[in-house]
Amino acid sequence: MRLACLSLAWVFGVYLASALPLSRGLLVGGASFLLVGILFPRRRVLLLGLFCLLVFGGGLLRAACLPGPGELALYNGRVVELIGVIDSEPDVRTRFTLFRFKVQELQDELGRRAVSDACLLYAPRFPSDPELSKMRDFPFYRYGDRLWIKGKLVEPPELEEFDYREYLARQGIYSLCYPKDVGLIGEGEGSPILRLTFSLKEKLSRALALAVAEPSSSLAQAMLLGKRSELPKEIREDFQLSGIAHILAISGLHISIVAGMSLSLGAWLFGRHRPYYLLLALLAVWFYALLTGWHPSALRAAIMGSLWAVGSWLGRQRNSFVALLLAAAVMVGIKPSVLKDVSFQLSFAAMAGLIFLSPLFASWAYRALGDEGKIGGGWRFIIESFSFSLGAILATLPLLAFYFHRISLVTLPATFFALPAVPGLIAAAAFSSGLGLISSALAQIPGWICWLFGTYIIRVAEAFSSLPFAAISARVGVAFLAGYYSLLALAFFLVRNWRSIKRGTLGRRPSLKALPRVARGFSSKYVILFLLLVALLLWSAVLALPDGKLHVFFLNVGQGDAILVQTPSRHQILIDGGPDPKVLLSQLGQRLPFWDHSLDLVILTHPEEDHLTGLPEVLRRYRVEKVLESGFPSDSPTYQDWVRLIEQKGIKRLTAQQGQQIRLGEVRVEVLHPAESLLHGTSSDSSNNSVVLRLSHGKISFLLVGDLMREGEEALLRQQPELGSTVLKVGHHGAAGSSSPEFLEAVSPQAAVISVGSNNPFGHPSLEVMARLRERVGQNLFLTSRDGTVEFITDGQKLWVKKER
Repeated sequence: MRLACLSLAWVFGVYLASALPLSRGLLVGGASFLLVGILFPRRRVLLLGLFCLLVFGGGLLRAACLPGPGELALYNGRVVELIGVIDSEPDVRTRFTLFRFKVQELQDELGRRAVSDACLLYAPRFPSDPELSKMRDFPFYRYGDRLWIKGKLVEPPELEEFDYREYLARQGIYSLCYPKDVGLIGEGEGSPILRLTFSLKEKLSRALALAVAEPSSSLAQAMLLGKRSELPKEIREDFQLSGIAHILAISGLHISIVAGMSLSLGAWLFGRHRPYYLLLALLAVWFYALLTGWHPSALRAAIMGSLWAVGSWLGRQRNSFVALLLAAAVMVGIKPSVLKDVSFQLSFAAMAGLIFLSPLFASWAYRALGDEGKIGGGWRFIIESFSFSLGAILATLPLLAFYFHRISLVTLPATFFALPAVPGLIAAAAFSSGLGLISSALAQIPGWICWLFGTYIIRVAEAFSSLPFAAISARVGVAFLAGYYSLLALAFFLVRNWRSIKRGTLGRRPSLKALPRVARGFSSKYVILFLLLVALLLWSAVLALPDGKLHVFFLNVGQGDAILVQTPSRHQILIDGGPDPKVLLSQLGQRLPFWDHSLDLVILTHPEEDHLTGLPEVLRRYRVEKVLESGFPSDSPTYQDWVRLIEQKGIKRLTAQQGQQIRLGEVRVEVLHPAESLLHGTSSDSSNNSVVLRLSHGKISFLLVGDLMREGEEALLRQQPELGSTVLKVGHHGAAGSSSPEFLEAVSPQAAVISVGSNNPFGHPSLEVMARLRERVGQNLFLTSRDGTVEFITDGQKLWVKKER
């Protein structure tokens, strides 16, 4: 228990250092120690608390001393010449070979200077130096090579679904380089142990490639050696959809197989009376962790396996949870940034699920089936398999939704069917690759067995991923994570201690005597309040889920336009951003799920301030997949900011053209205007070249015309005579020069919406336009200035309207 507390204090200190300034972190530590002293005023507890405080402070200092961006980041955006050494195992991709490049010298227009920093190098798959191609077989770049390169340094981008910049920053990398020229200066630098390890790994990989047919060969290389880049994209997608991608990670299962094989060999060589067989297992486990690239899950398993071996040697009690916490503390001590690593979090969450939840599920199953001693081996296998899988799944499910925005609904049965073949595949791959170092012919027989297991696992992944309900999109926030894990911990505590709680509640309540005096006065109403808040959060998430209908919101953003579209297939579109970013963000926050910060498409109908001003802030706050705009130029600062953000964030930019169609599940978006040749010489070229869209779902359609005026309407009528639509978004806020009788006759709407601000200085909407619209739609004329946000809901057959006021 003491070791667990110290480990937690260390990890918590490192975490707080990344979230708070050092002074505030120390204040939190001191306050926690004071609270422990008040609640538990006993000498032993105070002494342990003091040690925890010291360890907590050490964690704070360890993380606070991490270096920031180095010298190379100052040269981002410039072409430079670099001399350095390949400092990692090269990762060969289709077009590039990626590796960490430890830079020692830099030269630019100011001269040559010594530096000590690193960048991620995207070297061409085939080197520009023909001599290097002649000297070596593929792959051409090796760990320890000394290279001269010339290329441009760039800042890592923030990708749509993945913060690549932060990911690299955790590894101390703040620059990417795409070299035009690469030259080999020398080789054999770096660690001799790593050179030997990476060389052996490459030979084992080649042996598997020769002995095992594809795609099982790629799967075997991924599962035995951690080389996932060779795995075909389709197979990776199948594994993700079926929820069994976790078996690709080098984890406790792989380490236990290696440990078991080495323990058996050690016991046969040395016997079990001497500790040498344990030493052999330790060496094998750590070498395997090194061979697979120090993956967080492999390192965690290696540490826990080592603690188990040492505990066995010393005859000490072995506690899985303490070992897990100590492994976390060691890894965080070596590399504090690993705390934010997704693999680290998933690995430890899964292991915690196996330690706490899986035994609970197994005991329930045994109890339901009767006497555990009479249950046969087949039932035991089924119970243990499902219990282990369910424990790990429940522990990692919210993390998967948080990071990858998708969860598999078939992960439990898919894991049950795939997992039994994993040990066979790993063992066969190990034998095949090992024999392949001696003779490729000898490697064939275990290679066939490996192919058999690999083919089976791939077929399982394909079968479950092809189911229509295999996976769903799920976006959750930090609040959901906190609520989920709090409820899970509370449920586990109540189940494990239900008998004691029941006795304490109905009887003499002896358990309360163990609590300090301050804690006994703790009212149950606070627990109820906490559970109520958690329940509200969870129900909010449930109620925000899509209902299978199309929702079109004409947002009340004042004198401007902003339309939010949510499709039955969970796509989200924002059309224009209104004149005020704060108002727009508030409107979006009220209508998008609280955990969701993504938009599939943002459309700017034309670059005027009352449609544009809110959009740059949307690009800063939300993950936007694509933008669509009219192509009409503007030199306004807001538009330039919009363009800069699109380029900076790498968002796909489309120009609207008449005839374009975008399919979003059952919803079709048609671009009706502008034509290929933009209008010129009108009363407002910007407004008359607005993007005009028709949004269709079944029998219901919406015509969204931006700020189209009379000249634009006439051009649209000539180009698109069939404009009939159920709902019309009135052009130019109902100005006098819009919504001509001919245009309304062609559209023939059943309802109309005017997006307009109260008491605006332009006199919008025009009384004349209002009269024409009322003649057409009667009472189905809505104004955002009067009705607030107007929401239309349709299933494709019927149409419902909701007004904010």
